[in-house]
Amino acid sequence: MNFDEVVQTYEDVEWINPKKALAAVKQNGYALQYVKDQTEAICLEAVKQNGLTLKYVKDQTEEICLAAVKQNKDATIYINKEIIDSYIKRLSQAELLTSNSKYLRELGEKEKL
Repeated sequence: MNFDEVVQTYEDVEWINPKKALAAVKQNGYALQYVKDQTEAICLEAVKQNGLTLKYVKDQTEEICLAAVKQNKDATIYINKEIIDSYIKRLSQAELLTSNSKYLRELGEKEKL
């Protein structure tokens, strides 16, 4: 089934059911911009078809952003600041844990001396 068979015009996508919206974005990710009731599954399929459609995702998740960037690295320009901040915070926490673990190991080795 091609995109034209799913809907007559892009504007029709906004009012179709989720199953038809999913089929539409699989054919043309840019149809997402007209989908009123976006689900994570619909958004994920849209960005897998074309990563740049991340621009039209209303509620971005890390999974959706990762799929978009895997499809097209230029999609990074559309990642919401909140997603980036959350990722950086987790990286910082992981780095802090790693450095604390290293420091504690060094302390333990010094105490053995």
